[in-house]
Amino acid sequence: MKARLAATGRVFTGLRLLVSGLWRGMRAAPGARPASRPASRLLVAIVWLTAAPALHAESLSQALSTLASSHDFSIKGLARVQDEPAPYTFGDLREQLSTLLQDYDHVILGAPPTVRHIIILGPKADTPALMRVKTRRRNTQHFVDVTVAGPNGLPMPLALMVDTGASTLVLPASLIEPLGFEADTLPERRAQTVNGTIEGLGAELKSVRIDSAVQESVAVVFIDDDKLGEARLLGMSFLRHYRFTIDDAANELRLARR
Repeated sequence: MKARLAATGRVFTGLRLLVSGLWRGMRAAPGARPASRPASRLLVAIVWLTAAPALHAESLSQALSTLASSHDFSIKGLARVQDEPAPYTFGDLREQLSTLLQDYDHVILGAPPTVRHIIILGPKADTPALMRVKTRRRNTQHFVDVTVAGPNGLPMPLALMVDTGASTLVLPASLIEPLGFEADTLPERRAQTVNGTIEGLGAELKSVRIDSAVQESVAVVFIDDDKLGEARLLGMSFLRHYRFTIDDAANELRLARR
């Protein structure tokens, strides 16, 4: 954001110097005739047109709403966008969105080059080390390699689907005992997913690891295998500890510790 303001300031400074130089040149040129009114008006018009991008007054939320309307995609979390001017954008839709949301954690959903849905998570904090984790695609879904551990401390590698709509990790009940839990001692819990609320047994994993990102004490809900099917979800009980972005074009999950 500061870089944008500095860049805008440099544009105005450059324009001011340009106009000043032209004016001095017209006044100082030997034998020069005073500029006529049409010429003066032309100079003003040129300066105004040159300055137009820097004077772009549309707010960031307005710019995002305009793109959403014209390209038919939805935005969740638009209220998290601060009251600030939108930067001037170029390129295709995804390039424009990347510029507009450069100061915000966000997720863009949809097979490139299309955009179907955007989730704005909030303003970025000071940027810590960024981890880039390759994902595997199944249609529009992203899967990542995850290693989880329960009370017995034994690492268990799994492929989990990244689901920002899931409140916790969601795993099949058949993994309760292999992870070292006792089903009889686990309380009933509900988990929220994009498809609605599901009921199961709640527990806390000892650790969850994705590449070099490790989080301890992560909530999980175990669901009957026949109800869950093959879905195993990496939900917000892990993801909330990170600033993250899903890059559809690069098939990457990008994580930075909050």
